[in-house]
Amino acid sequence: MSGDYMHREELGFTLIEMLVSMTIALVLLAGLYSNFIMQSKVQNAQSQVVSVAEDLRAASHVMEEELRGALTASIDTSVADEITYNTLNDPYSGVFRYVPASNRVCWIRPEVGGSCNELVRDLDGTNGMIIANASGVITVTLVSQYKDQNNNDKNWQVSFAVWPRN
Repeated sequence: MSGDYMHREELGFTLIEMLVSMTIALVLLAGLYSNFIMQSKVQNAQSQVVSVAEDLRAASHVMEEELRGALTASIDTSVADEITYNTLNDPYSGVFRYVPASNRVCWIRPEVGGSCNELVRDLDGTNGMIIANASGVITVTLVSQYKDQNNNDKNWQVSFAVWPRN
């Protein structure tokens, strides 16, 4: 009988062994889940930064190309931050206007109906477009916000300077 007794002990795991192995497995799964959540937050933050950077870069490229080819350009900050320009090949004026209420920059061109064509959105509510004119050099800074992986607000900005042909 003592041989049968030894054989039955070796057939399975005890309750304590099962509880210990399940606890270890749960700790490992919790660590993997925590790592997955952190990686997900980092990836979301990085894709938001890339999206903001691409939007600002594209808008600044359009603005810079238009203003570089302008014969004249003037800044008006009395009603809204805006830059009005006239180009050599086009008798119409174009306007880049910052609209703080909607945090966007409109590109207004009379030859296409004169309505607000959204150039870039989701700009900073107070300093979305900063314009300066020093000795004929127009400097434009576009500022947007994004959230980092810790859900903190961060700013991303793109600046360029142009010299109209006048």
